Amino acid sequence: DHVRGDPLAATGDRVAREVVQLYVRRETGGPAGVALPRHWLRGIRPIRLDPGESRTVAFELTARDLSLCDASGTWILPPGRLRLFVGSSQPDGRSVALLGRAPLEALVTITS
Repeated sequence: DHVRGDPLAATGDRVAREVVQLYVRRETGGPAGVALPRHWLRGIRPIRLDPGESRTVAFELTARDLSLCDASGTWILPPGRLRLFVGSSQPDGRSVALLGRAPLEALVTITS
């Protein structure tokens, strides 16, 4: 499946540069005994737009991108809910306050 948002657009009279970032956060289904980060970076796309240009940015995730390393060092993809964030910085309150906007979010469910 794909998650699509509005395209980025350079609305001024200068070249625009942005670094679009994709973060993942596991909402449910983490393995017992494994400390999980609040969110982790899984994609980054530097973008250059000429004045008046717009573009949609796409990310492709593999099962490994969504997997966790368990206590024995094995990569696993446990069932559960993941939240994906796409924006110009990490998805936290400080970044939202600084930029004045929240990242695009999508909820994904991994089944066994």
